[in-house]
Amino acid sequence: EDTDRAIEVSLSGPDHGADWEAVEEANQAVVEAVETEYGPAHAANVRVFADFMSNHYLKRVVDATAAEREEFLTEYYPRNTWPSEEQESIVADSLDLVEDLDDEVPGA
Repeated sequence: EDTDRAIEVSLSGPDHGADWEAVEEANQAVVEAVETEYGPAHAANVRVFADFMSNHYLKRVVDATAAEREEFLTEYYPRNTWPSEEQESIVADSLDLVEDLDDEVPGA
């Protein structure tokens, strides 16, 4: 069997059909809504989460799975961010705010 042209299709991970600019626009709308409603510390955490979701999964933050949220909190956030003490102490709450705002943010 010739497998030279075979490709592996991931069953999870980036949504290859998504448009990065549309995902980023939706994620930025959530970041702005969080900042307006809850302040800059939560918004900074959500911005980092948006970067993680856009760059690693090409998904909107409101579409993150529980496993993706856990990966962000346990792997990405501790290794790739330099949060203030306030940001670090509230990061899990910041992600909860994303779910709370899901229905309230147009385009998200």
